[in-house]
This record gives sequence, structure tokens and C-alpha cells, in this order.
Amino acid sequence: MNKNISFIGSGNVATFLAKAFYMANCNIKQIFSPNLVHAETLAKNVNAEVCSAIENFNTDIDFIITAITDSKIEEIAKALHTGNAILLHCAGSQPIDILNHNYISYGVLYPLQTFSKNASPINEDFPFFIEGNNSITVNEIKKLAQLISNNIHEVNAEQRQTLHLAAVYTNNFINHILGISKTILEKRHLNFEYLQPLLLETIKKAQLDNPFHIQTGPAKRNDEVTIQLHRELLKNNNPNFVDIYRAITKSIQENK
Repeated sequence: MNKNISFIGSGNVATFLAKAFYMANCNIKQIFSPNLVHAETLAKNVNAEVCSAIENFNTDIDFIITAITDSKIEEIAKALHTGNAILLHCAGSQPIDILNHNYISYGVLYPLQTFSKNASPINEDFPFFIEGNNSITVNEIKKLAQLISNNIHEVNAEQRQTLHLAAVYTNNFINHILGISKTILEKRHLNFEYLQPLLLETIKKAQLDNPFHIQTGPAKRNDEVTIQLHRELLKNNNPNFVDIYRAITKSIQENK
């Protein structure tokens, strides 16, 4: 039997999940979002209705997935009127109990991946981490997740928060550092593409061994001459880049 799912949110995560479940032959019923234009765009892509007011949201379906800013999840959960749906949030860092207001069944469907509206993940086999307020709900969430993934794990809130913290280092911080690298190169009219083979090799090696064990570079060697040269070069870019360089250098030297 096809699942009936509605979404609160129309951002990157909501867009990916709505499209994925739609492709898995689920019925996407409603899209509610503070951004009506985005809601209309997503609804059109998954053959859903747009709900313009949260008090008109249909809660007598199989699942309601809230994929919105973390700080707004509990506010939305309180605003929803009582219904028979299983209410889910997708946040890595938020506890399950923020949904414990009007619903008997609620839980978490956390996809550990970075999403963009106009691009699917390169690797579709990324993990989903689930949690439910009881064993029956966990089983229902698992069956839902299995419609779009074979990589599903049940974890508690503390484990999920730890995963989210590690993911911030892996994705957000690394992406920011790559942005710094691009800025440094472009200031000297050098192409960021020159670093791509190095980037791919770095990720490949980190997947095969403990990253601390394969660390290289001037910080690892305690090459103070090169480190000082780098600091001087960075001063001509952005003083904040020096602080980041200094902090990471110190961390490398302390984790040999």
C-alpha cells in the first residue's frame, strides 16, 4: 500500500525527500512552507497540494515530515492540530521529544547527507538514522525509510547528535576551508581546479585509514619556517584565515 506523506518545509532536505518518496510511488499530499513560492514549486514537482496555513494542514495521513530550521520544529509541532499521522523531524541535533505535543506516534528520520535542490547526491547509498517514541513507531519509520534506502540505522538522540557534530566537521567545515583555498588561489589568479586531484586523493586515503595516521604537511613535520611563511601570506588575504590556520596547525601538532 502506498504511503500518504505530507511535508512541512520546502528547502533542500524537504525537496530531496519529497521527490525521493514520490519516485517510490508514495502519495505526496500537501506541502506547507513559510515560503509560498518554494512550496508551490515543490508541490508542482510531486503532484501535491499547497497548504497556505498550518491550521488547515491535513493530519489524518500516514506521515508528516517536518524538514525545517531546527529552531522552528517545536513551534510547528505545537501548532499542528491532533491527528493520526506519525510526525517526524529530520534534524540531526534536535531531540525526539520536541514533537511530543499533539501526537501519539512521532520520531526522527535523519538523512546523513548534504543536499542541494537542483542536484541529487553523487552517492545515493548514504545512511538514514531513525528513532521513534516506541517500538511500533520505529518499525513504521523503518518501513518508510526502506522505500528509498537500504542503509538504515536505529540510534538514540545522543548518538544522532554525535553523528551530526562529526558531519559538521566533515562537510560544513571542510567546505568552508575549501572556500578559503579557492579565495587564496583566485587572489593570485590561480585556478581552483588545480587542487581537485589532491582533494580526491585526500578523501580516498581518509576512507582507507585513520586520518590522523596519514597526516602530512608542515604542521606534522613541525616545519616552523614554512608555517611562518604561510601565516605571512595569509595576512594579505584575510586576518581570520590566519586564526583558522593557527588553530588547525596547533591541533595537528597535538594529535600526532
